[in-house]
Amino acid sequence: MQTGTTPHHILGLPIGANLSRISMWKPIIHNISCRLASWKGRFLSIRGRLCLIKYVLSDLPIYYLSLFPMPAAVATTIEKKFRSFLWSGKEDSKKLFNVSWATVTLPKSIEGLGIGSLRDKNKALLYKWLWRFGSEESSLWKEVIKFIHNTNCSSLMTQAPLTGAGSTWTRMVNHCVKDNRLQDIVSHQSMVLIGNGKRTVFWLDTWIDNYCLADRFPNLFHLSNDKDASIDKMGMWDGFEWI
Repeated sequence: MQTGTTPHHILGLPIGANLSRISMWKPIIHNISCRLASWKGRFLSIRGRLCLIKYVLSDLPIYYLSLFPMPAAVATTIEKKFRSFLWSGKEDSKKLFNVSWATVTLPKSIEGLGIGSLRDKNKALLYKWLWRFGSEESSLWKEVIKFIHNTNCSSLMTQAPLTGAGSTWTRMVNHCVKDNRLQDIVSHQSMVLIGNGKRTVFWLDTWIDNYCLADRFPNLFHLSNDKDASIDKMGMWDGFEWI
């Protein structure tokens, strides 16, 4: 039996690779460039180029974006190619454009072209896994993650970055945790249904009004010996009072 080396590919994804390196994203950038080169942009109307970007090119990196945080430099490189192709029909035009790419990516309802931001798409796809981690009651992949990281926490959004080796899960969680805008969206626009209290984290989940108790009572949270405790471990409601 031969000893394997990393990185290696499984189902098209690099396993054991450091995806924070720009070089690891070169296949995605190359694939997009090849698609752009195969189309003669000057023979397409601006509407045709817009459709090509929205419904074909923007979906090419989806497989990677669903598991790995995209480096800012990679997103900038890809979006620069999109911008140039949209307005000039070429992927490497140095022409200056009157409309910023941030405006172009906005939804049509607020005067954008609805292309969407690769960075926002990446964060949404990564958060999907945190959502599944917090909402699925029992699954093999979740048990594996909990065992590897020695945690019983099932909160949708942890309050602090994970430490230890830079695994795919660690990078994914830390990428979401460091985004204050995403934290605000999760904390203010989602609420956990308590149920029997076994899967609702007392301090970290939003289950009372629009805040988590860790934010409302930071001093008590700091003194707590079990910050990942579920509600059922903290007591119960007997219909008249908390006991």
